[in-house]
Amino acid sequence: QCLYGCSWDIWDANGEDVTVNPVTLRAYGNLPRCPNCSQLARPNVLLFNDWRWQHTRSEAQERRLEGWLGDVLEKGGKIAVIEIGAGRAIPTVRLLSERVADAAAATLVRINPRDCVAPMRGVCASIPLGSLDALTRIAALL
Repeated sequence: QCLYGCSWDIWDANGEDVTVNPVTLRAYGNLPRCPNCSQLARPNVLLFNDWRWQHTRSEAQERRLEGWLGDVLEKGGKIAVIEIGAGRAIPTVRLLSERVADAAAATLVRINPRDCVAPMRGVCASIPLGSLDALTRIAALL
């Protein structure tokens, strides 16, 4: 989305190749631009104190998730919540995972090499590995 808010458009970033300095974590070179005003573009993610975040797509995704979960549970289906890499510093994803697992009486699988401790309720599995390693090992067991 446009960093300067010239419109509420969001667009696909496929083909963008942003180079980041691994020491300073600063992007440099040819940075993505808004197709409307040619100013710098920004990721369509919610940041702290972010009054310019374009939230329409995220809200639609949330409604689809809630609808899907409702349909699955209404039909007596079972789900597992697999959470990968969510930390404790900003617990938004962890809280969502726990809330969904509780509401659906689902198994929560928490994968995180440092913060994998799962809540003491429901059926939970804590896996202290990186995502690729954990998923590779799970796939080998299936």
